[in-house]
Amino acid sequence: MNRIVISGLEVHALIGVYAHEQRVTQKLSIDLAFSVDIERAALHDALSDTYDYSKICESVSAFVRQTHCQLLETLAHRLINHLTHQFQLSALELSIAKRPTDLAGVVVRLEAER
Repeated sequence: MNRIVISGLEVHALIGVYAHEQRVTQKLSIDLAFSVDIERAALHDALSDTYDYSKICESVSAFVRQTHCQLLETLAHRLINHLTHQFQLSALELSIAKRPTDLAGVVVRLEAER
């Protein structure tokens, strides 16, 4: 099975446990990878035969901006459920990275299969 990978989608969100994290948005970097059969799309060169990744990016951005969580784990879990249902994805890998000022980053990775 082939995959589409969306890498480094940046979204600003209110996320964090501490009071200062709940007052100022933080930049998150989101990576997605999902299975896709590209044969029909490759044959017809038609967007209707594959996933419109611009719509997936728009959905991710809107969902993350509107979903206020304390934990990256919670946000990742809610986002993976949202995407698998909205786009009928059979398999999805999701990573969300948060880059606090005192370390290179914290990443939460989830996988879902239906």
